[in-house]
Amino acid sequence: MPQISSFFRKINCLSSPTEENPAALPTDGHAISTAVPREIPGPTRLRSSNGVIRHVMQSLTPDRSLDQKLADWVKECPLNETKTRKRVSAAIKKTLRTRAKRLSLHSLSLTSLPDCLSALTSLEELSLGRNHLKRLPPLPTSLKILSAEHNHLVNLPNLPLTLTELNVTDNELTSLPVFPDTLTTLVASQNFLTTIPPLT
Repeated sequence: MPQISSFFRKINCLSSPTEENPAALPTDGHAISTAVPREIPGPTRLRSSNGVIRHVMQSLTPDRSLDQKLADWVKECPLNETKTRKRVSAAIKKTLRTRAKRLSLHSLSLTSLPDCLSALTSLEELSLGRNHLKRLPPLPTSLKILSAEHNHLVNLPNLPLTLTELNVTDNELTSLPVFPDTLTTLVASQNFLTTIPPLT
């Protein structure tokens, strides 16, 4: 049974380039950071029918549809959010390109997120705390830790089946989605919850 605790492991959001987190981006005291796996898969060798070995390099460039979604998200934002959204857009592209496992968008005063986070299929930890978010887009199916405390969320999307930790304290939630069997830590205080899904 998941343990509902008032304590939630604090995710370090003000990252600096280190061996563990070489992809951290400086953001004037705010947190936009990614962490890159130590190894990126090399070329895949394919043998054609005539026995000639061809090298096919794995593409590390975000597809056009993701680029367009991010461009539209930046374009539709309030003027005072343009620079921040451009930095977030660049961080998302870098996360996809480098197959990073962690992404922090903490304390950026964001009012929304682009509907393409689910494309980050290597992402395991996502920090969205202390923004002004009312909703979340579909989440990556690989996600294990979601921190979205101190926002204005009124509902949550379906939770990934891999999720182990969820922190949504201090929001405006009246209900929670079905918990995956993998969930071990839930922090959901300071909401307006009337029911909680069964805990297994």
